[in-house]
Amino acid sequence: RLSPMFPPRAGQCACVIDGAHTEFLITEYADRVLVVATQIGKLGTVFHLSRSQSVELSDPSYEDDGETMDDATASMDTVIARTVIGRRDDDALRACARRIADVLFTEGLEKPIVCALGLRSDASLEAKRAVARVAVERGRELLAASRAAEGSGSRSFD
Repeated sequence: RLSPMFPPRAGQCACVIDGAHTEFLITEYADRVLVVATQIGKLGTVFHLSRSQSVELSDPSYEDDGETMDDATASMDTVIARTVIGRRDDDALRACARRIADVLFTEGLEKPIVCALGLRSDASLEAKRAVARVAVERGRELLAASRAAEGSGSRSFD
């Protein structure tokens, strides 16, 4: 018997960001969403992002990928970012992945996100912000298509 999410919903696009050809692929599976943005033709750094509603503002022991969060950054509804493979020393790249997840979770996505960011090593902060913006736009389209297709059986968006 096929899963209700078979085949998975998927969409892709490409654009030029900061002079670099950038490809995006977003795929919704039954148990998670895959977001890929690459300028190098490879997955790059892979993050697993989930939402935790159990973190309390006064909990100083909360750790995110080995780093303790201070009270100013913790909240009741926190995005937990774990680096699965790749660069662990690029805070801007991590912030890009967290931004994508934060917006999609805020807009109703309930599944965890696997986010692969293969950006050039010299990508500027503005380029990373632009990548997050495009990924969020495509993610919004995925959410809208997913909601619209719940009764129609459609599985893709473009």
